Amino acid sequence: GEELLISYGSQEDTSLDLLLHYGFVPEENPYDADFMAWGAGGEDDIENCWSTTLREDEQRLAELDTEMERAPLSKQQRTEKTILQFRIRMKRA
Repeated sequence: GEELLISYGSQEDTSLDLLLHYGFVPEENPYDADFMAWGAGGEDDIENCWSTTLREDEQRLAELDTEMERAPLSKQQRTEKTILQFRIRMKRA
């Protein structure tokens, strides 16, 4: 038989993107640095941005979806959206 190659996601997905959409996490991923920096120095205090309720996460995700209808999301907003999607899935589980 012939060799079969499979490509997962874009070439810029964080480990969280891969876990969320494909169910695995690579050992090393250079795109995780941006993910880990999310919130640092921004509007959100890094200590508080991880402790939210399900409802707060759903509301913020809806806000990002509304913003996305008007203009493309920034890299930071896309990272935030991925984090929110993951947290919502985990909180609903």
